[in-house]
Amino acid sequence: MPPDPEARLRRGEPVRVLFDANVLLDVFLQRAGAVPAGRALTFAETDAVSGHVCASAFGVICHRGAERGTGRERRERQLAAELMRFLEVLPLTREVLAAALGYERLSFEDAQVAAAGDLAGIDAILTGDRDFLRGHPLACRPRDLVSVLESQLGERTDHRVVRITPEGAFRVEIADPAGGWRQTLPLAGFPSREQAERVAGLRSEE
Repeated sequence: MPPDPEARLRRGEPVRVLFDANVLLDVFLQRAGAVPAGRALTFAETDAVSGHVCASAFGVICHRGAERGTGRERRERQLAAELMRFLEVLPLTREVLAAALGYERLSFEDAQVAAAGDLAGIDAILTGDRDFLRGHPLACRPRDLVSVLESQLGERTDHRVVRITPEGAFRVEIADPAGGWRQTLPLAGFPSREQAERVAGLRSEE
């Protein structure tokens, strides 16, 4: 776990978190272990932390995260718009690419993310990639950061699960500190209440 996030939280300073593509796709594709990733995303959406994503992976996240079927292109753009609402997109510049060449312990794909984060002054990079976790000091698993955030910030939101279509899909919604309901986990429609509750952290994983 990187040392800076906890220290910054104790000083009341903002924490800048970079979400790797695999962490966001865990949520949108409802993969096993999506609960801590979903919780981390909730902290970003409620502005408890400053969330970021790297431009190098943004298109892949939107394409793979959008549900397949008719109208997928429209859903990709909807997902992109939702992500840009609460995640800052770090640019992929010549400077970033040049810096990435020096990250010899990482694949070039991961190196681009690491370099973009380092140049932007990121405090933690959330990833599930084992090589990334071993190869960069700011890389950590979502569950590790969420544990620190909850210990320092407490439960800043309330969760509920609602049915969103006549066919029976469910979506997680949260209440912000002001008490207004708004949606989280963009476009994440779950086939059952149980799956939605697991992603929201309302139900423990089995």
